[in-house]
Amino acid sequence: MTNRLIGPPALIYLPHIESTNDFLCALLAKSEPKPGTAITADFQAAGKGRFGKKWHSEPGMNLLLSVLLTPDFLKTREVFFLNMLLSVTLCEVLQKKLPTHSDRISVKWPNDILVDGKKICGLLIQNGFSGDKIQTSIAGLGLNVNQTQFEHFPGGLQPVSMSILAGENLDRRDLLFEVIEVLFQNFEDARENREEVRIRYLSLLHGCHSVLQFQKRADINFKMPGKVVDIDDSGKALVDDGNFRKWISIDDWKMLVG
Repeated sequence: MTNRLIGPPALIYLPHIESTNDFLCALLAKSEPKPGTAITADFQAAGKGRFGKKWHSEPGMNLLLSVLLTPDFLKTREVFFLNMLLSVTLCEVLQKKLPTHSDRISVKWPNDILVDGKKICGLLIQNGFSGDKIQTSIAGLGLNVNQTQFEHFPGGLQPVSMSILAGENLDRRDLLFEVIEVLFQNFEDARENREEVRIRYLSLLHGCHSVLQFQKRADINFKMPGKVVDIDDSGKALVDDGNFRKWISIDDWKMLVG
């Protein structure tokens, strides 16, 4: 029988850390932490995102979290599903916490959460494989909560925080437990119904209702207009430019915003 996630079996808090994802990776390498083990910190000196991008966060202001998942119901070819699941989870929490902005919350393919086109959250998932199954996944996130001044614009996107949008500071501890609770519930629900997550992800996708520009990573001068109409299990996006449709990969293309 599969162990079901009810609550974090261990919640490790550290005031200062290099990276919550790296800490959990190291813990996994030398011990056997239980599924659902979570790491949170007030500050991380080497926070990171995809493609080696750095995540800059003011100490004690934001939510920095990594959670260990064991998605034994997923094949290696379905690796992007967890990205969709985590994106949907964060959007769900933000829609509840920021009701006046709920219809302006979106996902920038593949792993940024936006509000009004500004970045409020970044995600990073690191997987361990066994045969054709995903054995372990470390779901990491950095959510701008109470920070109001930003010196760095990650990936060129203008940042924003929950407190800027809400007009007041939020309780990071309450937010931490709410994110974990919603993540665990969505994870367990996905065991029986993965298609609902994919449909919700597509509905939240930035550009799903409008034409955007996509830039070739190897040639920043090469751009392609289009609208995302589908995402496959590996994370490739099906882009429609009005004349033809083309599958593009995360490694080769980036979505431009604004």
